[in-house]
Amino acid sequence: MKTLRLAALCLTLLCAAIPARAAGQAGEYAFDPPHCAITFQVRHIFVNVPGRFADFGGVVRFDPANLAGSVFDVAIKAASLDTFVEQRNAHLRSPDFFDTQKFPEIRFRSSAIERVSDTQFLVKGTLTLKGASREIVVPLTFFPPKPSPMDPKQEVAGFTAKLDVSMPDYAFCDPKWSVMGVMGDSALVEVNFEMIRKP
Repeated sequence: MKTLRLAALCLTLLCAAIPARAAGQAGEYAFDPPHCAITFQVRHIFVNVPGRFADFGGVVRFDPANLAGSVFDVAIKAASLDTFVEQRNAHLRSPDFFDTQKFPEIRFRSSAIERVSDTQFLVKGTLTLKGASREIVVPLTFFPPKPSPMDPKQEVAGFTAKLDVSMPDYAFCDPKWSVMGVMGDSALVEVNFEMIRKP
C-alpha cells in the first residue's frame, strides 16, 4: 500500500512539473538565414545611405499567450556590416565608428513585452553598442506561424520591426560629422525575420 501511495505521489509531482515548465518558457524559433535581414539607413548630407548586417543570430522565444516567458536575445557581428562600398565599410569598422576590433558584437536582449493588438507588440529591452547599454522600446509586428508553402512539415512565422537608433546615445562617432552636416545623428533600422518554429 505504501508503495502504491509513493508511486502515485511521484506521478502527481511529475505531471505537475511538466506543465509548470511549459508555462514558464515560450516556444523557440530558429532563424531561416536566407529570409532574415537586419538593414539600416543613415543620412549622408541629403540622401539616405543603405547598409546591412550579414551575420547575426541568437535566441527567439515567443508566444502571444505567454509574453512573460517570451524573449528576444539577438547578437550581431559588427564587422559583418556592408554598405556596398568597401572603402566606406573599412572606415565604418574603424575606431572612428563601430570600432569592431574592440567591440565585435552589437546585442539586444528583451526585458518585457507588452501587447498592443493581436499582431502588434512593444518589446522593451537593452541595446548594447560600442560598450554602451541603453534601454529602448522596439515596436514589433508578429505574423503567426503557419505551414510553409515550401515544406508543409515546417511552421514558419514572421517578425518585423522598424526603429530609430540615436547614435549620440552610444557615442557612436565624433559629433563633428553631424555638426558639419555630413551625416545624420540617427539610424533607421529595419528587422525582418522569417523563422521556423522548433518542435
